[in-house]
Amino acid sequence: MKYKKLEKKYINRKEGVSIGDGLIAPCLSECVFYRRGTAFFSSSSLKTYADSLSSILKNNVKIEILCSPVVQDNRLIDILENLSSQEDRNKFILKESEDILLIAAGFGKDPDNVDYRSKILSYMIASGQLEIRFAVPKNYESLLSESEYEALYHVKNGYFEFPNGDKVAFDGSFNESKSGHISNRERAQVFRSWVNSDVDRMIDTIGDIDDEWNGESFDLDVYPLNKDIVEKIKKLSPEKIPCKADVNDNDKGGDFKLWEHQEEAISEFLGKEKGILEMATGTGKTTTALEIIKRLYESKKIDSVIISTYGNSLLSQWEEEVYDWRASFASDKDATCSNLRGYKDFGDSKEIQNYLNSIKKSILIISRDSKKLQTLLSNNRINRLKDRLLIIHDEIHGFGSKTLVENLSGSHDGIKYRLGLSATPEREYDEVGSKFLKKEIGPVIFQFPIESAIKKGILCEFNYHTIDFTYTENDKKNIKNIYARQSAAARQGKPWTKDILYRELSKVRKKAENKPDLLDEFLSNNKNLVHSSIFFVQDKDQGEKIAKVVSGYTDRFATFYEGKSDKFVNMLSTGKIDALVACERLNEGVDIRSLENIFLIATPRAKLVTIQRMGRCLRIDPNNKLKVANVIDFILESDNEKNKTPADQYRKEWILKLAEQKKV
Repeated sequence: MKYKKLEKKYINRKEGVSIGDGLIAPCLSECVFYRRGTAFFSSSSLKTYADSLSSILKNNVKIEILCSPVVQDNRLIDILENLSSQEDRNKFILKESEDILLIAAGFGKDPDNVDYRSKILSYMIASGQLEIRFAVPKNYESLLSESEYEALYHVKNGYFEFPNGDKVAFDGSFNESKSGHISNRERAQVFRSWVNSDVDRMIDTIGDIDDEWNGESFDLDVYPLNKDIVEKIKKLSPEKIPCKADVNDNDKGGDFKLWEHQEEAISEFLGKEKGILEMATGTGKTTTALEIIKRLYESKKIDSVIISTYGNSLLSQWEEEVYDWRASFASDKDATCSNLRGYKDFGDSKEIQNYLNSIKKSILIISRDSKKLQTLLSNNRINRLKDRLLIIHDEIHGFGSKTLVENLSGSHDGIKYRLGLSATPEREYDEVGSKFLKKEIGPVIFQFPIESAIKKGILCEFNYHTIDFTYTENDKKNIKNIYARQSAAARQGKPWTKDILYRELSKVRKKAENKPDLLDEFLSNNKNLVHSSIFFVQDKDQGEKIAKVVSGYTDRFATFYEGKSDKFVNMLSTGKIDALVACERLNEGVDIRSLENIFLIATPRAKLVTIQRMGRCLRIDPNNKLKVANVIDFILESDNEKNKTPADQYRKEWILKLAEQKKV
């Protein structure tokens, strides 16, 4: 009995075991009943259940969740105040409940195209294993002068029951979500029925949540899930416990089977064992890589996997994909991949040593830090396993940086399976980095570019609009200053390289003074293009100027310049905002199928960045079968001045050719 080893307290992001791994997962794997009070519930919590999901489904564990319907934006009281009758308030709460559940379940705007996690959630609701109710404070009028948080159901407790009558209760700070279970700094205090000193607190905790669940708490109104939405979920739910092969993966654009090009890519890699797959954004790189892992592991050719990329956003996406993929085997104990363990080493998670301690039957997701990778790949346990190891480098174009070349040359020697993934693997203007990639990972062995994806109908067609601009007198003055600085550096014996000069000149081009005014003029004639748009800017300074222009056409927009983009991407994908003004940090790892328009306001010379940005709006939208995207680009007019850059004209030529591609 794993739950008998429970500790008194768990704290996330502290040395030791997380709340999800130490408390929730082991209890769910052995209990028969779980009742939970939480401010916020998300289907991401199912990721925590990955290792125990087979037991949950097999043992028909009853799970009951009581949560707040509108905790995400803390606007409940303001809205209820403006609703005249109890009937209106009830209708509002039920509608909010429905919307939140649909989002949590992954239905969104497309109830026919759900992923594995959503299928599991819908199956559990339809079968009665999962029941959700919503709690709202009574007498909200008396709370109007209080803080918003006091006006919400903000309880975070729960308990488990086991077949032998044992019970475990807990009280803490965490919500029922992946971040609450694992990522956030959260606490949980545990009360066990077999520990005498815990019994009183356990009874009190269970009594509190039981009263709330049953609607017997004097200060709460409790609403069951809308019957109509339950019936809707039942219609969408599979009749049997779903497995990954039965459902769509969100990287496949609605096809339940591997696309032909994915099968070709897999075949090429399995035959060559080393090399790079060049696949356009939105054509299933991640799914292809996971299928390669599956086939190599099932055929007993590998014992372990390392997945490397950069940026916490991309790493988190890989974590989610791998968790969902691992969970997909939970209902099939005979599935070979069901015994694979997952570890991560990025952000606040430091699990390299845990991975090395159980290196066989394990997958490690790790940030692309040169010293960390160097240490890992030189470890003796890795060295002993190199002929049975698969290493995957996502966004491989970023792997050829100067620092990585210096520190990691030769580090992949002896590793039998080496896979690189990218929409644009070529490192433009970097011969050394390109040679490094070929030596460490291998050549490009398969190509499926944007052109092919559009022809196959995997990516949508698009229109290309250009906005011509010229330099202002102030821009020209800045350019003259750059050349003056170049001359001064040469006189001091510190001459600039061509790259340094280009970077300085490109700053002026990217932030040309008249771009906001030209954008305003364009939007005045194309107001519809503000909807479902991302405006890519150079930095916050330019972003604020562009945001001022956008504000003249919609007040439903947000700005993003640093930190985590997840919140803003979700707001845009769910229609809570029309537009997002963002810097280059949003280039990769964004998947919004409904996105229609991309504004390239500040675009670098590198082709790969443009392709990454364009790929954000070229994904097929199941809700809009006739979707045609729009790419709006700022182009420096040709002239004969020495400060002229060919970058914009070059980009214009190849995007125009790309825009001519049509679905065959």
